Amino acid sequence: MKSTSDDPDLQNEPGKSSQLGERIQKKRKGKGWTQSDLADKSNVDPSLISRYENGAPVSAENLQKLAAAFDVDVEDLTTGEERSRHSPHSIGQNPKPIRLGEICLENVYILFGHYAKPFEFDVQYTNVNLKLHRAIRPIYSDLAQTAAHNALKLGHVYYPDGPCVRLLRIIPKSRQLKTGREEHGAVLELAPVNWEQYTVLNELLLLDNKMRTRFADVEALYRNGLNLSWCALSNILTVSLIPITKDGFGLVQRRSRHGVSSAFRVLTAGVNENIHRYLDEAAPSNLSHRLHSIDRKKATVDQVWKPSNPDGVPSPLLAAQRGVFEELSPELHRISMQVPGCYKFLTVVFDFFYFHPYLLGVVELDMTRSEVQKIIEEYPPESHPEYDSIEYLLLSKNDPNTSRRLSDRKSWGNWGLAAFITAMNYWEQSRK
Repeated sequence: MKSTSDDPDLQNEPGKSSQLGERIQKKRKGKGWTQSDLADKSNVDPSLISRYENGAPVSAENLQKLAAAFDVDVEDLTTGEERSRHSPHSIGQNPKPIRLGEICLENVYILFGHYAKPFEFDVQYTNVNLKLHRAIRPIYSDLAQTAAHNALKLGHVYYPDGPCVRLLRIIPKSRQLKTGREEHGAVLELAPVNWEQYTVLNELLLLDNKMRTRFADVEALYRNGLNLSWCALSNILTVSLIPITKDGFGLVQRRSRHGVSSAFRVLTAGVNENIHRYLDEAAPSNLSHRLHSIDRKKATVDQVWKPSNPDGVPSPLLAAQRGVFEELSPELHRISMQVPGCYKFLTVVFDFFYFHPYLLGVVELDMTRSEVQKIIEEYPPESHPEYDSIEYLLLSKNDPNTSRRLSDRKSWGNWGLAAFITAMNYWEQSRK
């Protein structure tokens, strides 16, 4: 892979740049878009669209944006193959996709759990840093510089040391209750990873076809089941929950271009957070006991971005609660904390596009849509919102608006659609 740290444009061979430009123009015209339309839909500078179509090299960052606008994978845009970016990056059928009636997400693989049955989990934290694969080490530094350059160019607040958590394996765990009923749960084995490692390994590295084929190995995912320690990518664990109202609406958000991820202008779960090793640190014996303030303004910069010697363990539950606090409303968070058990985790899935796991679930709000909407409007988050807008979708595939949204897959992030379908399944089963 060639470094792009000195020049944001990829150093494509002239012939390949010309072919890529022809494909961009063909796809644009095929959709009936002007160059301005494409610029608006992709967030690429309008002056660059004309240059690209005339054979100028395309930056890795803008190649990803254009592919997303056209609803194809980056490699499909560069090779000319026709395939949706929502398709799995491997031959072989997904044995455990996300389903809702006739809807099937082949690009998301269910690792653990069931739509309608919340599961309890414990956390086993191993404070061992990620070791880079020997094939990645020579190019990592250049890609890290590119990641920092891209963030600066887009106006993102970029903290390469941002302390997140990766999932190593899931260990099933069952126990028999006093009633005789058997309760199924799991132990999530977690370890540290930082934001730069995710950006380099799961975003920039996978732009290269050969690297994606080698390291985003779907067949290896199937073979290894609940053990993810074989994967040389970040394995960052993201918590994606759909807040649901008592009158049957699910909250989804459209990601802002000012968010920390390259995945912007797509619909995702109303709560979508990476687990923070400091802000979401819990007592080892009680994952609901927060050791530090939920308000990052009350912590020092070093505590937030460079935590060391953790006193507890990172808690997915606390990450979900912080998502409500930071992304939706501090007041909504306060109200939800008065309802024990309203945060329900349903399944762990693996997304094939960014190639890492997500913990999906719901936040059951004992309020109507209008009540929730009023609270969010009157008590918005003070800082850190990464969305442009919030949508309230009925949790019914028979609703015309929801049906239109479900059929418009290009408007979703894979994980966001998987989270919403999971919430729909949960709502349907819980009402039987």
